[in-house]
Amino acid sequence: MNNQRGEVKKICVVHLVRKKNELAVFERFINSYKFFDAGIDHDLIIIYKGFKAEFDIFPYEEKIIDTKHKIYKCSDIGYDLKAYSSCFKKFKNNYEYFCFLNSFSELNGENWLRKLWMPFNDKGVGLVGATGSYGTMVPKYQAPSSNLATWKKVLRPILLPLLIRFKELSFDGFPNPHIRTNGFIISTAIFNKIKFPLFFRKLEAYKFESGRFGLTNQVKLLGLKCVIVGNNGNSYSENNWLESEIFWSSKQENLLIKDNQTNYYENADNVTKKKLTISAWHGS
Repeated sequence: MNNQRGEVKKICVVHLVRKKNELAVFERFINSYKFFDAGIDHDLIIIYKGFKAEFDIFPYEEKIIDTKHKIYKCSDIGYDLKAYSSCFKKFKNNYEYFCFLNSFSELNGENWLRKLWMPFNDKGVGLVGATGSYGTMVPKYQAPSSNLATWKKVLRPILLPLLIRFKELSFDGFPNPHIRTNGFIISTAIFNKIKFPLFFRKLEAYKFESGRFGLTNQVKLLGLKCVIVGNNGNSYSENNWLESEIFWSSKQENLLIKDNQTNYYENADNVTKKKLTISAWHGS
């Protein structure tokens, strides 16, 4: 299969590097990338987000000098998904699938990319993630406690339902199954159909990840399934995500790709872990 840009390869792995993060964050990713075999041929693109001067990327390039890769630079305007979108538009004619990994991604198993890609052998699958959650941005209503100031007692019952209603327009209530965008893979054909917001506000990024018209639900509206994959190589439909022992449950022993949120859970005390598990899988 050929086009004006040359042969179309199967998979492109895109990793985001932010200038605002420490070099150690990138080191954790690239060390894991070198340590674990992807298990399938692919190209690697490094997005340098927010690097203004050419020499700013030199310390990062030194860490990856022995690894074949391409470079894509973009401004720090917008969030991770804005960078993914612009990178995809530039390279979409060259690849059949894109695997996006955020700044804090750290690979956690052999054949990680093959495991993520394998569910696409089922033609009904449209989106594959390393983690998923049932969590929602819609808060549960709580009656004001008796020790609140008088003005809070008066305004809270009025304003909180309005806030909830505002979020209900953008987010489904619990359970709200969605693929987390820290690490996911999708075909070029499907991603090309996805509608992106402008990503000027953090809320827009939240809406794209877990909102009513976000990535997961847009894929489902196309009649396709969204699954997550564990380190054991098994894929899980959304009804079985909790039992997969991947994200914010048990010891996360089946986790294929780590990130700052999974690390937070891993290092938390038991009380905090229980709260996180409830928020992700049982409602908060």
